[in-house]
Amino acid sequence: MSNSTFKHHTFIFFLLASVFFSESIKAQCIVINEVMINGLGGTLNCDGSCNPNTEEWTELYNTCSTPVNIGCFVMTDGDFTVTIPQGTILAAHDYYVIGSNNSGGVVDLNLATCNCTSGSGIGTFTNGSEQLIIANGVGTIEDAVYWGSGSFPINITSPAMGACLAVNFNFATVNATFEQLPTGGADGCTVARKCDGSSVWEQRCGALISMNATNGVPPVPKFIASDTTICPGNCIDFNSTASLGNPTAWSWTFAGASAATSPNPSPTAICYPTIGNYDVSLQITNACGAVTKTKIGYIQVANPVSPVITANGAVTFCSGSSVTLQTMAIGTYQWNLNNSPIAGATNQQYTALVGGNYSLSVTDGNCTSISSPILVTVNPKPIATATPQSATTICSGGSVVIDGNASSNYQWQLNGNAIGGATMQSFTASATGSYSIVITDANGCKDTSADVVVTIVTAIPVMINASSKNLCDGETATLSITGNFQSIMWSTGQTGLQIQVTTSAIYTVNVTSAGGCMGNDAVDIVFDMKPTVSAGRDTVSDCSQGILLKGSGTGVLMWSPADGLSDVTIPNPIAKPETTTLYTLTAINGTCSVSDDVLFTLDCGSVYVPNSFTPNDDNLNEIFKATGKNLGTFQMLIFNRWGAKVFESHLIDVGWDGKYLGIPAPSGIYVWQIIAKDPNGKSFFATPIAVGTVALIR
Repeated sequence: MSNSTFKHHTFIFFLLASVFFSESIKAQCIVINEVMINGLGGTLNCDGSCNPNTEEWTELYNTCSTPVNIGCFVMTDGDFTVTIPQGTILAAHDYYVIGSNNSGGVVDLNLATCNCTSGSGIGTFTNGSEQLIIANGVGTIEDAVYWGSGSFPINITSPAMGACLAVNFNFATVNATFEQLPTGGADGCTVARKCDGSSVWEQRCGALISMNATNGVPPVPKFIASDTTICPGNCIDFNSTASLGNPTAWSWTFAGASAATSPNPSPTAICYPTIGNYDVSLQITNACGAVTKTKIGYIQVANPVSPVITANGAVTFCSGSSVTLQTMAIGTYQWNLNNSPIAGATNQQYTALVGGNYSLSVTDGNCTSISSPILVTVNPKPIATATPQSATTICSGGSVVIDGNASSNYQWQLNGNAIGGATMQSFTASATGSYSIVITDANGCKDTSADVVVTIVTAIPVMINASSKNLCDGETATLSITGNFQSIMWSTGQTGLQIQVTTSAIYTVNVTSAGGCMGNDAVDIVFDMKPTVSAGRDTVSDCSQGILLKGSGTGVLMWSPADGLSDVTIPNPIAKPETTTLYTLTAINGTCSVSDDVLFTLDCGSVYVPNSFTPNDDNLNEIFKATGKNLGTFQMLIFNRWGAKVFESHLIDVGWDGKYLGIPAPSGIYVWQIIAKDPNGKSFFATPIAVGTVALIR
């Protein structure tokens, strides 16, 4: 800066009601954003002479949305230079202040201590004609401002500073790169861009000075669409929330849309009815002005390419076969038959089993397209039948004619193999095997009939079925055969498929088929004589002895059950059962048997115990004793109420006379215990030891 005398200037700014500018003021990112006016109350010219450069500073601003490395950038006014240290990063939309430690705020580059200056100190806007230039490390101007007519020519070299190269500046006069500031002004004020990065400047003094702070962010319109490639008639939404600068007004223009404009921040349901590529513009406005952003051909409206169906085989085939249809199109799928959706057919391939027109709907994003139809023809399959004209079991040397149903082509098979030359509707079979016919209709569809089994025999197979081969006299056996015979002759002289016989004999049958084949069979039928049997009369016996059963009969005899019998195989065994028993005597002769029963009733005796007695010498009921018959074992004990035994007897006829130790016992209730068993050792009571009471009455 020159050392001319400081003059007071009055700054006049014309503020526009609204300022319009492009999305980016300059192609570069780094601009001079604010310049401090030097001086103390307008009385002191501090151009390079203040100690140390009090209140002198310049603010840089990054207008871009990405960080910028401003290391080795050089600031100069023609007679001083400042080289910014290597590696200095200025963040997006951030500020960098170059000044002294007495600049009245926080500086990023301190001229007094950083050892990066040459020439006189920084002092700006103290002359009527001056300039300020910021260039990158290779000498390309990032931004340049001047006031008045500037102070040209400029010819200065920035020496190398550490890793930063020396840079030469040579400007004979102002050029298009420079931005002119209004002249005039007051000491202790700043000249700043009205909005960060804008081309409009204004003076700020006192509290309005914005060192290292925003001057107001110009609007930066940004927007996106919910989709940019759509089908005709589709609608999409737009969103501008990413715009910068806190806009207060929005103005959208939608070329080709049914709604051409919108004032909303994020308009929705913007519809495009016709094919084409359409521009979208958004103008946003804030206190720093209005900026418009246009995206050329942003929305693309086009009909999707219709999918193509290919078949992996013939599309005309016979019933029972199929063809797989497929497509190379990408999206979600729906196969249709005769214009109706096929349930579940949503894969890239579909196997067609029935005839009709098949088409494919493919949806990709919001667009759905449908293919041209492909016709699948399914010809019905013929039904082959083979019908024998006579019996299929034939005698050796015979044959049977088998007819096929009508068709256009025939091939007879034997055991699944084609018979050479057998291509007529009928075939004469003369060998054992399974015969079938393959018929082919006019469409080339084939079917194979069920097998006709032909059997060549030397004799007719025949077998006599007997209801029973072993019977008793008086019963009837039924003999029968099955089959289709020309003649039947039984040994009885009968000629039917079934006869009945009642006597023992070997019965035979001879048969003849319609073809003259013969066959026979025989069966031995035996009728046994029924035996006789008697088990005798029902009888009663006591427990002490058995009784002789009086059975009789013919054939083999057998008694049951075996309980208490001396021998079950003789007619007259001795029976000594423990309980009453029903005996059965069975007589067996071959397969014939008869039975008879006899009831053996066992009477083993009984025991009776009285409940009182009166030993009072009146000769009536003087003795307490039990009575009974058929006893084998007996014991009786009597106790008083204190549990003392007062009497014991082992003979049923010996009873208690009512005395204890020779003295008459007092009246009262006494307890007795009795053990009584029959000769077989079975107790007469429910328990082995019976307990009861007796009343002694005097």
